[in-house]
Amino acid sequence: MPHQLGKILSRAQRTIGRVKRLLCLLVMGTACLLTSFATPALVHAADKPSMFVYLPTDVRPNAFQKMLNSAIPTVNVTVFGRVKDFQKNIKKQPPDAILSYRPVIDNETGISVGLQGLDKGSPNESFVLISVGKTVEIQAETQLTIGIVDLLGRKKMANFVSKMIQTSKKPKIKRVSKPEDLLSLLQFKVADAVLIPEKDVKAFKSKSKLDLKVTPISGAKVGLPALGFLSDTNKKLIQSAVKKLQGKVQDIMRVSSWRAL
Repeated sequence: MPHQLGKILSRAQRTIGRVKRLLCLLVMGTACLLTSFATPALVHAADKPSMFVYLPTDVRPNAFQKMLNSAIPTVNVTVFGRVKDFQKNIKKQPPDAILSYRPVIDNETGISVGLQGLDKGSPNESFVLISVGKTVEIQAETQLTIGIVDLLGRKKMANFVSKMIQTSKKPKIKRVSKPEDLLSLLQFKVADAVLIPEKDVKAFKSKSKLDLKVTPISGAKVGLPALGFLSDTNKKLIQSAVKKLQGKVQDIMRVSSWRAL
């Protein structure tokens, strides 16, 4: 009886050993199979040219990023919601290209502009001041507090606004990250007025019951989005991809066509 029990245990051990070896081979085979499928995809993603985008809109950055990556799958697009993060990452990990408003691109060094966005043939859009109750007296001796979407960062926005509206006294600036935040500056009386694109006035007014007044400003224009390059390596590929953007994505960018430079 002990002899038979020993044989049974011996067979069981051999069987367990075979099962372990089979399981090991199965795991290794599965890993190899997955690697064969995953590796090309990962390599392909890494080989894509990169583009950083800073276009402050009411569309959330992650949602806009998904839209752009879906529209131009040949380019790896990263959208930033704050100009500080945008500027920091350009220095930290330079992309092949950047897409932003023209003043933002002109503010960066070592970037050549390949495409300029146009709206009805113009590379710029006019801005106006929106205030509550009465229009703004630009030449008044009092110092104005102006709200605006941040394009250049804290240090440079004051000069940027001063050049746009040329007030008698350099205005104080209240910066926001999204256009939708401008209205709250007026509602809570944080700013005397806010600067917005002229074509957005109707939509801006529709969001509030405040008695909003428009003050036109002669010569107050901001350059529309442009495509700048830090490298010529993938220039043609990225340029071609951006020129094909249309529909909702194009509307968000405020561009109806592109001009090569």
